[in-house]
Amino acid sequence: MEAYEFDPAVQDKLDKHEKKVEAVQADIIKYSIEKQQPLFDERDEIINSVEKFWPKTLMNSQGLAVFIDDEDREALNSLKAIRVDRDSKDPRSVTIHFDFNDNEYFSDKTLSKKFVPAKDAEPLGSDDYDFAETSETTKTTIHWKSDEKNLSKKNPSKINIENGNEADDEASILAPGSFFSTFFEATTEPVAHIGDRLINDLYPRALEYYTGDAIDIDDMFDDDDEFDEEFDEEDDDDDDKEIDLEEEDDQPPAKKNKK
Repeated sequence: MEAYEFDPAVQDKLDKHEKKVEAVQADIIKYSIEKQQPLFDERDEIINSVEKFWPKTLMNSQGLAVFIDDEDREALNSLKAIRVDRDSKDPRSVTIHFDFNDNEYFSDKTLSKKFVPAKDAEPLGSDDYDFAETSETTKTTIHWKSDEKNLSKKNPSKINIENGNEADDEASILAPGSFFSTFFEATTEPVAHIGDRLINDLYPRALEYYTGDAIDIDDMFDDDDEFDEEFDEEDDDDDDKEIDLEEEDDQPPAKKNKK
């Protein structure tokens, strides 16, 4: 396949056209969020009466459960609601709230995490916009009741440096600690990816995750990888087969069906 380039004058017109497309897509996103939010509010009012709905829903997401250890589960058992608030003017700015019942770990009734687009983020409506890759956040302060109950202190996230320095992404390997450390009290990866999964996958599909009908984003990619591998293997098998033209010539012609 060959790649072709447009004449500069044509490319300029196409770039301007793309801006118009992005503006329309941005309007569609805003309209969709405006119409969906009351429905989410109504849904949440119903499911928040279901005992331990959100703790069970969280644990049913494999992509999130990997960041939750046994002690996190105990603390998250007091989770009574998850809420998502988007900026009406720029939905890329979003805050997720975890509402808790009284518990033995911290005194906070609500733990919130806000994400805003980085300065170099693609505009709303752009196909190239990536929430996880271009969102920024700040640390959420948790008021732990004691050092003994401070899960972030007992199990902090760590960066293991291998043959390099912390600035070298390839040399730095994050060892996730407590969910509260890795998500709420962190500002670097994988916090934005966790936020992306919570905000754009788990929250809108909470009912599916609770019932077990949901398919994790990672599972979808895994299935695609398995399909690709099987396809490649079949393709390799076909390539390995030799075609014997002489043998084909020796075969008698197929009989024609009598009319």
